[in-house]
Amino acid sequence: MRRTPRPGLREGWARFIMRLPLRRAFVVYVLLYMLLAIALVLGTCLAAGKIRDWILLDAMIDMQITDMEDVVRINRATINASVELRDGEIVSHRVILSQGQEPLYAYCGYAQMLSIVVWPLLCLWLAARRFYRRKLREPLALLQHAAARIGQNDLDFSLHYDTEDELGRLCADFEQMRAGVLAHEREMWRTLETHRRQTAALAHDLRTPLTVLKGQMELLDASAEAVTPERLHRAMHTMRSHILRMERYVAGLGEMRRTQEEGVHMRPIPLEDLARTLEETGLFLCREKALAFSMETVQAPITVPADTQLIQRVFDNLLSNALRYAGSRIQASLLLHSRRLTLTVRDDGPGFSPEALARASEPFFSESKTGADGHLGLGLHIAQVLCERCGGSLMLSNARTGGAVIVADFGFASPETVEKS
Repeated sequence: MRRTPRPGLREGWARFIMRLPLRRAFVVYVLLYMLLAIALVLGTCLAAGKIRDWILLDAMIDMQITDMEDVVRINRATINASVELRDGEIVSHRVILSQGQEPLYAYCGYAQMLSIVVWPLLCLWLAARRFYRRKLREPLALLQHAAARIGQNDLDFSLHYDTEDELGRLCADFEQMRAGVLAHEREMWRTLETHRRQTAALAHDLRTPLTVLKGQMELLDASAEAVTPERLHRAMHTMRSHILRMERYVAGLGEMRRTQEEGVHMRPIPLEDLARTLEETGLFLCREKALAFSMETVQAPITVPADTQLIQRVFDNLLSNALRYAGSRIQASLLLHSRRLTLTVRDDGPGFSPEALARASEPFFSESKTGADGHLGLGLHIAQVLCERCGGSLMLSNARTGGAVIVADFGFASPETVEKS
């Protein structure tokens, strides 16, 4: 079996430093480089002292000895090796260096004095430089680059700096801020795009009733003298139907606006009671259309956090869509899957066309181009907005045996867990 090689000392030290907070890392670097400075000062002083001692071995010494009038000049090496004074004592002495060794002897003294100041300052500079390169340079460059891109309104990037110090956390917070701003901009773009589509769809769908109204008015005005009561009645009926159609569009826009502004109000509710309420609604509406209706739900007593009114509105819109296309029956289910609530509505109608599968949840989309059936194409869009409001989604598909299948997924907006009653 192959063993994973252990990281070397250098890699382990690098990881240790990267995990340290900035203040502690700076203290560690300063202490280490101050120890190096002490070693360099001691080494310099010892080396200079050795050189000075070596120079003194070849120096001449003038000595004044008691009981002697003349000054005696003796080589220092000779004194150290063999001179022994027995009767007299040295009164004074003076070291005489050769002309070539005097500068070196002086330089060694200067080196001993200057090393006490120069080496600590140099090591302190090296510690600060190493600390900057190891702990500051990369994150500051990343933050500067990220700030420049954000300043250019470019948020399509990611910021990663995997350390546990303050700058690592700052980069993580910066990345979270960037992701939040990007999500907000995308949401604003989706909202503006939705409004644009709504305005375009509204302008397109209102063009027909306005054209009809204009044509009827021109027709009545042109033949005012020949207008019979029956013809006037038909014109008024046509105009009234198109005015009602425009009123429905305005009401639909108001409902969409309220849907986007309303919040989610979660509260614990027994799943069985919620399913019973939906089942009663489905049975009543399907009875009017002479359709069979069935509801499947969890039989165990379970309480879930949910917005009852929101789920009821979604179910009403899904059921309304199914009632328009169902042949003989509609099936619904309200179940829990992976701690998420799913509401499914199936019908045995012709199913969704390819275009409807791609666009059915768009506002004002309808396969009926005339709008004579009163369908505005807002039901599935409102259902999708409501599902997304509580962290869910709306999925459209066709069953293998035929018919449309719509699944509304509801996330639990609060951290409450599903509880047994």
